[in-house]
Amino acid sequence: MQGFLLVCSTRGGHGTLIKCYGYAASGDTEKAMELLKTIPSETQLRFPIVMSQVNVALGHIEEALNYLELGYKIRALPMIFLKLDPAWDPLRSEPRFKALLKKMNFE
Repeated sequence: MQGFLLVCSTRGGHGTLIKCYGYAASGDTEKAMELLKTIPSETQLRFPIVMSQVNVALGHIEEALNYLELGYKIRALPMIFLKLDPAWDPLRSEPRFKALLKKMNFE
């Protein structure tokens, strides 16, 4: 985890979001939530896919879907992996996720 945190600290706002994801995915939700509160809203909006991943890892499904829909709206490049990336498995049964896949012609 130390090497991961060192790399993330050199990447500005995006790195902080990745660090937040690392904490959430490793089960340290308290530290993830604490760090998330320090990230400016403009940074969160600039990286909607990472924000969605953080929210999936935290179990915040509706918020994760909100960020994915923003990613679709702004045509975020990582959306191309939506159908195949296992990171999105917790959302696959959600009607909003299915609708998003359909809008992207993935279904």
